[in-house]
Formats: sequence, C-alpha cells, structure tokens
Amino acid sequence: MSFTISCVQMCPSTNEIIADIGALSVITKEDQGQAHILFPECFEYLLAEQQKSRVWGSNSAQIDIILNSLAGLLALATRQRTASPQSPQSSSLHARIEGGQAALQTDLQNWAVQDSTVNHFRTYHQEGSPSFSANCNVLPALLGEAEEGLDQEDIEKALAFLLELEESGPIHGKWNIPAQYSRMLFVQVSVLILEQHNVGHVEKLASKSFPERIIGAICRLMSQTLSKQRYDGSWDGSLEVTSYSIITAGYALSLPWGAAVKDYLRDSIRQGRDYVQAKYSHLDNTYFLWIEKVSYRSLLLHSVYCSAAPHLHIIDATWAPFIVDGFTLPQGNLKKTQYLISNLPLFQGVHFASLELVLVEAQLMTAQLKSFRNSLFNRSDIPMTVEKYLGAISMIWVTCNHKNNRGLSYKTMWEMVLLSLFNLQVDEYMESVVARMPQADISLLMDHLKYQSKLASMAATNPSPKFANGSVQADVDPYSGLLKDTPVHGAFKALSLFMQQVTQHSSLTRSPATVQQEMALEI
Repeated sequence: MSFTISCVQMCPSTNEIIADIGALSVITKEDQGQAHILFPECFEYLLAEQQKSRVWGSNSAQIDIILNSLAGLLALATRQRTASPQSPQSSSLHARIEGGQAALQTDLQNWAVQDSTVNHFRTYHQEGSPSFSANCNVLPALLGEAEEGLDQEDIEKALAFLLELEESGPIHGKWNIPAQYSRMLFVQVSVLILEQHNVGHVEKLASKSFPERIIGAICRLMSQTLSKQRYDGSWDGSLEVTSYSIITAGYALSLPWGAAVKDYLRDSIRQGRDYVQAKYSHLDNTYFLWIEKVSYRSLLLHSVYCSAAPHLHIIDATWAPFIVDGFTLPQGNLKKTQYLISNLPLFQGVHFASLELVLVEAQLMTAQLKSFRNSLFNRSDIPMTVEKYLGAISMIWVTCNHKNNRGLSYKTMWEMVLLSLFNLQVDEYMESVVARMPQADISLLMDHLKYQSKLASMAATNPSPKFANGSVQADVDPYSGLLKDTPVHGAFKALSLFMQQVTQHSSLTRSPATVQQEMALEI
C-alpha cells in the first residue's frame, strides 16, 4: 500500500483517484476488540490533498472539485465518528469538515450548470443526441421542490420533450436497451406530475392539455407493457426487465382506473413477482442491458431492481374527480362498446381489461377531435354529424392499432383520425348541400374545383411553373367572376379548405413530386 501511495503521489494529476483513496481510508479491521484503520497511508494522503481553500483538486474542472470534495468530506466525517470526541484528531477533523462544507457550498452555488437546451435537458454539455431517460430523471428532482419553489417552466420543458418523443413512436433509451426501462421511468414521473396536479400544483400544465396527453401516454405504455408479459409471468425471460415491468405496473396501479384494469394490473404484478422470487437466485448471464461505448451488465443495478420489485409498496391515493374522469369509462355506451368489441372475432384473445385501456385512450382522442369538427365546415351545413360518429372514428383506429401491436405512433394515428373526420364531413356536405344545388351550379363548382386541382398538380410537378400567360403567375381564374355573390361560392370555399388540408399536408409535401401530382388530381 505504501508503494501504491508513492506511485499516486508521483502522478501529475490525482483528481481521478480521490474518491478511491477516500473509500480505502475508512476501511477498518478488528484487533483485540479495537477498530484500526486498515490503510492509514490513504487517510494521511487524503488529509495532505485537502487544499487551503478546504476543497480537493483545486486545479480541476469545477465538477471534479465538487465530486472530489464530496468524497473527501464523506471520508473525514466517517473517520470522525470513530475518533474520541476529546482527541486532538477529532478537533482537527471537525475544523477540516466545517471548512470543507462551507467551501463546497460556495462551489455548488457558483456552479454554472449548462445542462439545458431550448427544449430538453442534456446528460452532459456536448451531448449529441438527447436522452429520454435523463429527462425523465430530471423531473422528480424538479417536482421535489416546495410548491413555491417549483420551476414550472423547466417542468413543462422536460415534460413536453418526453411527450413529443412518446407520441412520435416507440421510445428508445440511450443508456438502456429494453424499451421497458424507458416506459418505467416515464410512468413513474407521470404519476408524480399527476399527484402534483391533483393537489393544485403545476396548474400551468393544465391549461396546455398536458394532463390529457399524460393520461393518453400512460394508456399506451401500459397497453404495451401488459401485452408483452409471457405466460410464465416474465418479460423477455429476464429478471431485470421483469422487475422494470413490475415497478411500472405498480406505479400505474396507484391511478384511478376502473375495477377491471386494477385487477388486471394486480394479477400482472403477482405473476411477475412469482417469477422474480422463483428465479432470483439464478443470475441472468446473457442480458447486457446497459449501454455506454459497449453494452454491459451491472450486477448492482440488477440486484437493486430485482430486490425492489417483489417489495414494491403501492400507494392507494385519493384522486380528484377531474382526474378520475380521465382514467375511467362512463357506464353507458362506452362500457357497452367494450363488451361488443371483446366479442368480435377480430379481438378474440385480447384481454378484456386491455380494451378498457384502449377505450380510455379513444375517449381522450374523441374529446380532442370535437375541437376540429367545425374547422372546415359550418355546423349548420352538416347537421347530420352526431357525437357517436366522432367516438366511432377514434375507437376504430385505436382498437385496430392496439390489435396490430401498436404499429402506428400516436401522431400518425391522430392524423388518420382527423382525415377520417374530414372525409366523413365531406361526404355529409356533398349529400346535405351540394346534392341539393341546381345542376348548373354543380357544373360551375366542378369546373372551378378542377381548375384549382390543376394548379395544385402543376405546383407539385414544378415549384415555379410557367403558365399560359408566359409568367410564373397563374392565369386569371376564368371562373372567379362567375362565383362571386353566388351560392356556389360558399361551397367552393368549404371544399377548397378540404383540398388544401390534403394537398398541403406536411407528409405529402415531403413526398416525391409524382405522388403530390397524383394526389392533387385524385382530390
């Protein structure tokens, strides 16, 4: 050990090993009933390395000074507990510790943390791709502050980033391979946010539809989690991944679901616990779940998660009615729909309670869809559309997506739901309004719409087309004068909005010109 310390002292920089030396310095051994330091040279080295400013590593980067000082203070405090209170050493240690704490507090207050970008938090300063798990881990720290100290702007930033990723498709962890790890973290922080919202905190989030988006995301992630459980109670046949899933279900169980979903979660947790308890003594030899430059396994983290899962404490919280309503189905038509769907041949084998999760998600989507019902057509022009049609659109898309292993992201599915609404309304508008127009007006409307379609097709083929007048400006619309102050004008305006909704959609404008041209003609 003396040789080791001598080598360390000759190193040009010893910042990296302060923590290791500190750990060695507090190891003791019993000799005739007395505890003695096993490596006294390490403790002496630690004392010698403490600077006059009472920190360790004054020539290091700020983060290294903070970490080294924490390690050094921990070692001194541990040693002080074993020293006699009246001994000179105890008095000296007390002075060193007090000075170190004061210096460390100053460094922490002056620490210029650069861990935030415009829309997310970074794991480290020059991080290339953002980390889903890092932003999940930021939120519990932000939510742990007292109400008056809550940084709602940062909470909103991290939450918006997480929801954007979840709604865009399968979430992938940067530091852990299984998707279930990311699901676990997201469900955990979502429950924490809803708990704060439940008692009247983070009220700014409510005004931006965050609670509804959170509930929808939880429904999707729990559907994915529960559907992946194997008959033996495991997930992926892995103790650690199974433990992630048990913890995920445990957090979700504290939410105000209906009775069927709660029973489903309890049964899933029980089966998972039985698997972990039966297999705990057998080490997972093949699961390298963590990622740095290479994939690796951590026996410590494996033990922590596998030990925590069987002893998970589930809190039976009391929720406000406005949150309960978001997680439950009304006892009327939606409940009947659940029974109807479960008896369809297409959904044979789908767990009955999982359909409730799906219909809760569809219910949220229907509420959002209602705000778009008059975006293209006046309500007076399409009187036939009733509420049940809006609910049917959402229900069909969400249930079929669930049946097909959620192949569509929420964002893609929402676009299809919205397009389905517009298609329904166009059909209704044609029957309610256009079909009742005189034939001459219908012909005029058709000619004008074809002209608009031609312009859209030309623009798709050539971003700067030359028209018949020899310029890049379109010819004067030959029908514009005929439409003015006629009943056809209102119909043209409404149907043009629908055409623009399709032909100017970002998904189409990113497509090849031939696809855009075909769609312009088709519409």
